[in-house]
Amino acid sequence: MKKLFQYRNFFVFMLFLSLLSAVVTLLSPVLINIWSKTGVRISTQKLVNLFLLLVVSLVLEVLLTIFREKFAKQYNIANFNKYLHKYCHLDYDTIQEEGPTNLLGRIQMAVNNLYSFMTESYIQIWSSLLILAAILGITVFQNLFIAGIMLLLVFVNYFGCSDYQQLEKQVQPAVERIYGSMADINVFAQASSKALRSINSIAQTMIMALTVFQYLEADGSPLMMVLMVVLFPIYTNNLSIITNANLSRQNLNVSKEFIRQMDEKEETDGTREILQISSVKIDIDTLQIKGKELAHGIRGKFYPGDIVWIKGESGKGKSTLVKLLLKFRQSDGIWLNGIPLSEITNASLRLRMNYLSQNVPIVKGSLRENLFFNKEWDAQTEEKLKQEPILQGILQKKTMDSFIEENGANLSGGEKQRIALARALYDKVDVMILDEVTSNIDKESAEIILHRVIESSREKIIFVISHDTMPEIYANFPDT
Repeated sequence: MKKLFQYRNFFVFMLFLSLLSAVVTLLSPVLINIWSKTGVRISTQKLVNLFLLLVVSLVLEVLLTIFREKFAKQYNIANFNKYLHKYCHLDYDTIQEEGPTNLLGRIQMAVNNLYSFMTESYIQIWSSLLILAAILGITVFQNLFIAGIMLLLVFVNYFGCSDYQQLEKQVQPAVERIYGSMADINVFAQASSKALRSINSIAQTMIMALTVFQYLEADGSPLMMVLMVVLFPIYTNNLSIITNANLSRQNLNVSKEFIRQMDEKEETDGTREILQISSVKIDIDTLQIKGKELAHGIRGKFYPGDIVWIKGESGKGKSTLVKLLLKFRQSDGIWLNGIPLSEITNASLRLRMNYLSQNVPIVKGSLRENLFFNKEWDAQTEEKLKQEPILQGILQKKTMDSFIEENGANLSGGEKQRIALARALYDKVDVMILDEVTSNIDKESAEIILHRVIESSREKIIFVISHDTMPEIYANFPDT
């Protein structure tokens, strides 16, 4: 309803066009009905008038489509950005469990379902109801039995799809469950769709047979036959619109439930903003995740210039610990500038930290676009990057305009890490976290990266997670 109010002028205009189209569509059968009742003979002029009414109806339908599609871009972008904002504020564990690709796919489906329902089904259903009611009214005065058959079709078509409400409950975000339930849904959808088409076809045949029989038995007007030929296609077309509106509403309900779940899984935020990080204090008795204990007695206080080597066996919570610093999960044992971590806003905290992992985001584009990924370009910074020691190995073979393939397919692992670190070095952050960034690259590249980290550490607190012993000679907190 909020969306309807926000775009009320558009929806009111579309509803007006839709109802006007319905009225024009009804004029042809209404005129034929009047001529049939009054015994008026069909003339060329009357046929021309009927043709013109059909053309006007077609023009109105085209106008509805044009206005709707012109509106679609603005409407869909606004909704996608709104849901993307919700995605960016989901808690870390939800994103890990559901999967980013799955979540983004469902967001796209939610945008499409909302657009489809609000701009098509929600508007068209009113004009279709008007048309169905008018046609049933006309038919009642022609043949009560035929009107009964047509009314019965409404219930058969509408409620014939109601079982989707049960089937849609099977569709869950997990990919394996989606594909597990798709077979059941497809079986029902295919069978019910064919059954409804067959029922409608049988009804059409019976109605036409009854019309011919009535004409022959009662020596009725041929206009009666013409009327039913005109009425029934209009009737079944609008009946399909109402049936599809029912399915569209059910799709919308699935998407609304997904959005509700996203709202429930929003990450916890603080209220205090910070402009810089001058100290990090950690005092955790037991580090655990989902009830599993990973480590005990983690303590330390760190200041700009400190390089902290975090070592330990796999699965002992090294990455889990540094992710607590970023508030990916909640912790009561961390303070920044003497402020409990939970009280600090997520946005201001993450502006002051940079997290680098083995998985470096490399985009398809130039080397320049990758180095300035997610930041404004400026000539001064580019000149500094050209002189940056860790980039010299890359710049010997490439220029700033050199093309980088998707995911850095034409780069080595070491080159990707150099690009990632170069980005980080020129970010105005106070804390840098290197999570196994040297584990899959050659020793020479690892030494260059760590040397450069030392040079930039005077104004930063740096946490280095590594299985290698190499960071030990650089760290001033080697036993953390």
